[in-house]
Amino acid sequence: MEPIKADLGLADWQLGVVSGVAFAALYATLGIPIARLADRAHRVNIISVAVALWSAMTAVCGLAQNFVHLVLARVGVGVGEAGLTPPAHSLIADMYPERQRATALAIYQLGVPTGALFGLLAGGLIAEAWGWRVAFIAVGLPGVLLALVAKWVIPEPRTTGGLMPTAAEQPPFIESLALLWRIHTFRQLVLGFALVSFVTFGYNAWLPALLGRMHGLSTADIALWLGPVGFVSGVAGTFLGGLACDRLGQREPRWYAWLLAIGFAVSIPFLGAVFLAPSATLAIAAYVVPNFLIGMNMGPTFAMAQFVAPEGLRAMASSILLFFANMIGLGLGPLTVGALSDALAPSAGAGSLRLALLVVLPVLAWCALHYLLAGRTLRAEIRATETGETSA
Repeated sequence: MEPIKADLGLADWQLGVVSGVAFAALYATLGIPIARLADRAHRVNIISVAVALWSAMTAVCGLAQNFVHLVLARVGVGVGEAGLTPPAHSLIADMYPERQRATALAIYQLGVPTGALFGLLAGGLIAEAWGWRVAFIAVGLPGVLLALVAKWVIPEPRTTGGLMPTAAEQPPFIESLALLWRIHTFRQLVLGFALVSFVTFGYNAWLPALLGRMHGLSTADIALWLGPVGFVSGVAGTFLGGLACDRLGQREPRWYAWLLAIGFAVSIPFLGAVFLAPSATLAIAAYVVPNFLIGMNMGPTFAMAQFVAPEGLRAMASSILLFFANMIGLGLGPLTVGALSDALAPSAGAGSLRLALLVVLPVLAWCALHYLLAGRTLRAEIRATETGETSA
């Protein structure tokens, strides 16, 4: 963010738009119709086209000459990325039984901390050496080749062992939405996941800038320290969260929700320590705990959605979770923090970003409440889905 801000002369709210709203608007909106298509079409083809598109548009970000250009390029990235997760979740749900699904989805979600590591390392180091434009191009173009690899190596169970569903087998769109929204557990997951996304997208977008402004770290220093620490703690939390929930959930399914609620609540004081730390070393050290605990939610949240959603609406269930998470979380999280920072700057000066991050922190407690409420009905609604009562 800092090199882009200096080069294009952007305000913090504009950086918030670029990192949040510009991407999230199309990413979240297109996710639902793409998911509806994925519930009956060749999911691997959808994934391959999506990877090629968002990779090419990432490279185009490096060609932007002003705020509008950068916003349009980020919109293109959002359009492409909308085509990955809903069909991927649907594929995984077909490939793995319930007792392994949170772990399988957690392994898939390891792409998030892995991407964060390479984004910070590659982006930071390349930007330091050759500028931010080269960084976007360098990390974008290889994805076009990866799209071809995905097409060749990912199996589609519908063509190897099952029948491709038809549009006639799906409930009408509005009826599908209503059917999912009537599921109490799913409603609570949507609200809770949106709120945790609001906080995490907000602080992940702005933490590198905070380390630079408050502690004087260079872009390269931030990449070398925050990247590996975030990767190790994020990978551990994502994988172990899925594994722990699958183990505990075999005896008591409500642990899928309870464990995440506990993690969100415990994260609050540690994130406060990150934002208020007197040195960069202490801030990065404190970051390990919330990054681990909040990372635990990815696999279990989507697994719970797959548990309670009717079979023909699994991709759509994931897309609705992502719609609200990205419109509220990715769309408003970075923008809210940036706007608060700008508003507080006249009185707080360089500390305005730190105060803005602290203001949004209590939202995590609200999030934990929704996960506790999801746990109350999870066991009964899993049973209802298994017996076909959900689709009645």
